Amino acid sequence: MEEKDSKLYSKIGLYREDSPYSQEECDAIIRQLEELLDGELNEQEQAEIIKRIESCEYCLEQYKIEKSFRQLLKDGVLNFTNNVIIHNIKQTIAKIRSHTLLF
Repeated sequence: MEEKDSKLYSKIGLYREDSPYSQEECDAIIRQLEELLDGELNEQEQAEIIKRIESCEYCLEQYKIEKSFRQLLKDGVLNFTNNVIIHNIKQTIAKIRSHTLLF
C-alpha cells in the first residue's frame, strides 16, 4: 500500500478527504455511531451523534451500512435459532409419537 493510501485508513474505517470532519473526529463519530446502535448513549448523546450523522453524507452512509449489517446478523441468528428450535420440537414430537405407539 502506498504511503498516501495508508493515510486514508484509520483504526475504525476509511477516512474520506471530503468529510467535513477531521480523521480523529470521524473515528470518534464512528465509535459513537456504534454506541448509538448498541443503545449505549443517553438522550443528549443520541441527539448530538444523530445531528452529526445527518450533516455528513459519509457518516449517514456508514450508519445505514452498520444498521443494515446488524439487522442481517440479527435476522440470521433468529432464523438459525428458529430452525434449531423447530428441529428440536419435531424430534420431541417424533419421540412422543413413537413412545405412544409402543403402548
